[in-house]
Amino acid sequence: ALRRLGHAVEFFESWNKSRYRDFADLNQQLLERVERTKPDIIFYVFLTYEVWLETLDLIRRHCPGILIDWGTDDSWKYKQSSRFVATHVDAHATTDTGACAKATRDGIDNFVATQWAADAGKLFEPLPAKDCHYAVSFVGTAYGNRPGIVRVLKKKGIEITCFGHGWPNGSVPAEDIPRIIRESAISLNFADSGVHGLPPRRYRQIKARTFEVSGAGGFLLTENVKGLSE
Repeated sequence: ALRRLGHAVEFFESWNKSRYRDFADLNQQLLERVERTKPDIIFYVFLTYEVWLETLDLIRRHCPGILIDWGTDDSWKYKQSSRFVATHVDAHATTDTGACAKATRDGIDNFVATQWAADAGKLFEPLPAKDCHYAVSFVGTAYGNRPGIVRVLKKKGIEITCFGHGWPNGSVPAEDIPRIIRESAISLNFADSGVHGLPPRRYRQIKARTFEVSGAGGFLLTENVKGLSE
């Protein structure tokens, strides 16, 4: 999306840890990349704690660019992660409006409310249900209560085809997902993000799937979640 808007974008791999000897090597290579490219904006999505706070501080001290952290799981991640990381970046963009209120309460002033969206290059008109290849589909990882819900629905005679890590069909290439969505009479969305924290608690959040399915011409059936009606 950024490239289509005319920006030069350089990707730094932080998911595949096999590229690095250890976390120190990952952080050192990130610093070297920033020093070499001198970006105007560094847009980062934290998975866990792979990039150290000291690394973020060094980037802000020596790079003129703006460091933006994108918080996609703040419905449950604010307390254990985001509130600490936010004080080491220029802006923390969050899809959870509740996190903005918590940040204000905690004296953190750089939280910005944002939201997921659909890819403008993958917008399609819906197909008639009679032309769809799948009755019901779900694209996403099999974790939490998702497999159990799917089993219950199948026992009730509902034909569901699932794609993604942990399902029998396995993962599918990203470019195939809009086609699967469009060729499904119904696309499911589970808003659950799993059980987190102590004491354990179940959280729900707005998913990218909410917008991606609608944009790809799919019919979305979703669990409700706070903020969805907005």
